[in-house]
Amino acid sequence: MALSIFSPSVSGMQAQSHALGEISTNVANMNTVGYRYIDTTFKTLLSTSMYSSAVGGVEASDRQIVSKGGSMITTDNPYDLAINGGDNLFIVNDQLDGKGNTYYTRAGEFSVLNVDNSDGTSDNYLATTSGYYVMGWQADANGELTTNLGPLLLSVPGSVEGNATTSMQIVANLPVSDEVGSSETFGLPVFNAAGESHNLGLTYTRGELANNWTLSYEIEGGTVTSPLDGDVTAVFNTDGTLSTPTTMDISIDWDDGTSSTFTIDASSMTQYDGSKEIYVTQDGNSYGNLSYKGFNTDGEFTATYSNGVQVLVGKVAQAYFTAPQQLEALSGNIYQETALSGEAMLVGNGENDLQESTFMVQTIEGSNVDIADQFTKMITTQKAYSSAATTFKTADEMMQEAIKLKS
Repeated sequence: MALSIFSPSVSGMQAQSHALGEISTNVANMNTVGYRYIDTTFKTLLSTSMYSSAVGGVEASDRQIVSKGGSMITTDNPYDLAINGGDNLFIVNDQLDGKGNTYYTRAGEFSVLNVDNSDGTSDNYLATTSGYYVMGWQADANGELTTNLGPLLLSVPGSVEGNATTSMQIVANLPVSDEVGSSETFGLPVFNAAGESHNLGLTYTRGELANNWTLSYEIEGGTVTSPLDGDVTAVFNTDGTLSTPTTMDISIDWDDGTSSTFTIDASSMTQYDGSKEIYVTQDGNSYGNLSYKGFNTDGEFTATYSNGVQVLVGKVAQAYFTAPQQLEALSGNIYQETALSGEAMLVGNGENDLQESTFMVQTIEGSNVDIADQFTKMITTQKAYSSAATTFKTADEMMQEAIKLKS
């Protein structure tokens, strides 16, 4: 009798033993942040020999179920993030310059890693608990995200200086029913170079000509030097929209000896029925202290100051794979791409935006291990192992009977 009769039962015990090991790993990581359970499947083994054309067996095959989400757990850490659904992953790198090994993870248990610079200063970077740098896009001085992917720097100044107003936009309505000689005054906030706020009184006086209004100005803490009162006449079209001037350059000499000039965009002014209304936006601001910093649901890290100024610092990047189950799992709850998983596709900041997921702030994603399911698989695996062992024992008894025939 050929020794090949042992092969199927031996491979069966080996495969089931392997499966039990992976089940044990899943159970051990049921509380590991971002862990994805391993699913063991089996495939047939066939080989040929001079004695048999089909010696059967079985082989275990593993896959990590990356696409199934875990439970969401709220934390007190403002740097914790969870990707809200989908198959996307965080991108991390083991080097500060972002040129090291790139890995991927769903574990958003993040913190700030302080890195010393050669000039004696230090910077704060978003990092994983294992010390990997979280990748993202930094914002430039104008608050626009750059296209260079790199470790996300979270350092922000503790205060912002005051800035003079350089541009202003007003959306306002002058009542068409106002009589000749009547006036409507709008209060406009204007900041000087020191970041001090002053009120500019912009007065429109109804003229004798239809749809004409004459402008005059009064600023607290200074003098409007250009244009002078009466130099500018606002003319409206018959449909109530503004004809001229749609923009005005205002020059001010401040009482402290400084001066400033800014442009008013009045193109959205109207002359309709109803009351006087105004909405003002402008780019000046006072001095402000940092009052809040943190992430929003778009993965953007912003800093907010006491003067109302909000600064975009950067944005966390996401990666998407066509076959995430084929990623290779590594120690530390990270993955690396393989030929079967395909190359990582960047998501966010104009890259594959339709694939982008939102984030849950101060939240971490737990493992996707279903403990009841794992116990069920454990029982099934134990039974399969016992059956393979019984088959092996029976084959051994048959072999012993064959040996006795020779004696």
